[in-house]
Amino acid sequence: MVDQGTIPFLILAQWPAVRASHGEALLRARAIENQMFVSGCHRVGKTRDESFAGGSNLISPEGVGMLAGRSDQTVLTVQVDLDWVIVCRRRLPFLRERRPDLDA
Repeated sequence: MVDQGTIPFLILAQWPAVRASHGEALLRARAIENQMFVSGCHRVGKTRDESFAGGSNLISPEGVGMLAGRSDQTVLTVQVDLDWVIVCRRRLPFLRERRPDLDA
């Protein structure tokens, strides 16, 4: 993600209600490790066999939750300062140490 210059990133997901906390933890990890805004748009409702909790959210480059949805269908909006990504990456420049040439 970060190698292509991505700053905000959207992930669409269908986490079952019993694993909703796993989805949030993984979004938070993606935001922290890539130092960018990550938004998760999560399914709500039920199928015959599965229940989906919703809870869409936006995570900051520092891993802080900025917006949290509910378990019903709704539209959420938030304004973010994309310069925050640059500030975070300068303050903690660990992305410079990445070795994409070693990726499998």
